[in-house]
Amino acid sequence: MKKIIVSIIILAALFTGCKKEVNSPVSENENSSNIEKLILDFRQKLTVSQKEGSIYSADSAVWYVEALLNYSFCEA
Repeated sequence: MKKIIVSIIILAALFTGCKKEVNSPVSENENSSNIEKLILDFRQKLTVSQKEGSIYSADSAVWYVEALLNYSFCEA
């Protein structure tokens, strides 16, 4: 009998302890605008006559270059 009561208490605690988190979704338009700003900032850094010496990791550099090429030639 004691095991059944303990099991019921544990199950009740599990069901009441698990709550779904409410996430405020970022609109697709806002996300696209942020990505476009990143790409345009990268293009601006490439065209500046005095390089500021930004260092990118290999995967970030590949992402920026591919994104800029897709943005420039509209092959997304």
